[in-house]
Amino acid sequence: MTASPVRLSDGRLVVRHGTSEYEIPEHCPHLGAPLDQAYLNGPFLRCAWHGATFDVRTGERLRGPACPNLPTPGPNLPTPGK
Repeated sequence: MTASPVRLSDGRLVVRHGTSEYEIPEHCPHLGAPLDQAYLNGPFLRCAWHGATFDVRTGERLRGPACPNLPTPGPNLPTPGK
C-alpha cells in the first residue's frame, strides 16, 4: 500500500507506519522538495522530486541522491487512542 504524509491540525507533517506516527520535516534534505508530496510505502518515504528514499523509523537515507538523513528518527508522536 502506498500512502502520503498527513498534515495534522496543528500543522505538523507526519507519516503513519503500523501503530506509530513519525514527524518528518517540511522539505527533503536533498534539494528542498516538499515532503507533503512524498510517497510512503511501508516504512519507506520516497521524495517525489528525485527519489531520495528514507526509512521513517530511523531517518536513514537508503537510496537516491546523496543528502543528509532525515533529522527526526523514531516514533515521536503518541498513537491515537493510547
